[in-house]
Amino acid sequence: MRNVYILLFMVLTAPLTIAQTTYNHDVSGNRMKRLKSVPLPVTLISFTATKVSGGAERSTALLIWQTSSEVNSDRFDIERSQDGKKWSSIGNVAAGGDKSSNTNYSFIDKTPTYDRTRPGENLYRLKMIDKDGTFAYSRIQSLDFGFQT
Repeated sequence: MRNVYILLFMVLTAPLTIAQTTYNHDVSGNRMKRLKSVPLPVTLISFTATKVSGGAERSTALLIWQTSSEVNSDRFDIERSQDGKKWSSIGNVAAGGDKSSNTNYSFIDKTPTYDRTRPGENLYRLKMIDKDGTFAYSRIQSLDFGFQT
């Protein structure tokens, strides 16, 4: 019985550890989630989304971003959502790897979600993925593709 009390005492007095999520912001105000203490893979300068009219065809979304440095970066996954809760990957762009100079990237969403009868908001974000699997998200960009004819 004494061994049970000793074991119980050790369990109750042992230091507790928890996985801690840390949020950082880059120079553009993009919130980035870090799950462990490692250098961030990418320093994002800007991320913009622009609606490009397709003439007889429906419009597309042009996503443009620029980085000022990349450390062990692998790729950018481009994600889209209608509600900001459920995100889908719609493509990816290879990252520069290790760079300390400004680098420009772009991606075209040729099939944004739209509805002829109501607003068709499309939300976009970048998932910046490092070679070891760590990642951070960019700020969310919004475009409306509703009421297209």
